[in-house]
Amino acid sequence: MLAEENYAPVCLVACVIIFISSFLVGFSWRTVDYDQYGIVVNEISRAVVSEQVYDSGRHFVGLGNVFETFNKTVTQEEWLGSGNSNEPGGEAGKTTGPITIRTKDGQRLDLDISFQYQIKKEKVLQLYHSYGRSYREFFVAIGRARLRDRASVYSSQDFFSKRMVIESDFSKNLADIQAAESEAVSEYEKTTQENRVTRASKSK
Repeated sequence: MLAEENYAPVCLVACVIIFISSFLVGFSWRTVDYDQYGIVVNEISRAVVSEQVYDSGRHFVGLGNVFETFNKTVTQEEWLGSGNSNEPGGEAGKTTGPITIRTKDGQRLDLDISFQYQIKKEKVLQLYHSYGRSYREFFVAIGRARLRDRASVYSSQDFFSKRMVIESDFSKNLADIQAAESEAVSEYEKTTQENRVTRASKSK
């Protein structure tokens, strides 16, 4: 049995241990908001810790880990002119501005584009593995280039007389970007898995 004079130091040490443990456990829980998905990453390296995609709520992620979050609701994307330029192409350098295109008959036009997209839960890990948090910048760059190329098959008159046809064509091209990205990521994952199997075979 401990001597009576040793009780105080032992109790003090026990209290300190309990306090530190509670402190560490408290920082091992993180929250995903109601309108978000979350994946667990290392707070410093930002490397993915778990392949699980979390819905909203409070979750235990471990010390030193945090959530990287993605909006689950519909996102509005707008590439619109500010009205400060009277000449087509005056805002061509802005990724949030109108798309400057050259029509089939050589006319230069500025197109205001507005659309909505929503990230699918099953695609969250693919997006993060491929682009980190820069997935929007990738989508904007590819989307603007794709629409600029596609617009060149129409004449300037078509943008007035065939507006609905062109809008449908543009929507299809934007959707094709996501399909192509999913195919590319799937091929990357297949190649990565094959490399792992090859390395495992060589190590035997």
